[in-house]
Amino acid sequence: MDVPMGRVTGSIPVALVNDYATVELAMDDFFQNPAVEPVGPVWVMGDMAEGSRLSAG
Repeated sequence: MDVPMGRVTGSIPVALVNDYATVELAMDDFFQNPAVEPVGPVWVMGDMAEGSRLSAG
């Protein structure tokens, strides 16, 4: 997915883009119970991390 960043455009994997409803649910859940541990890794690792770097294109 292309992401405008001023005069350049960066690219991020579509898998890392969340729709508004999903983000809203996650934020509501967090604010109701902020002490809960995340279900998965906090940071993207491995091959997915390489694909998440923004690059000027």
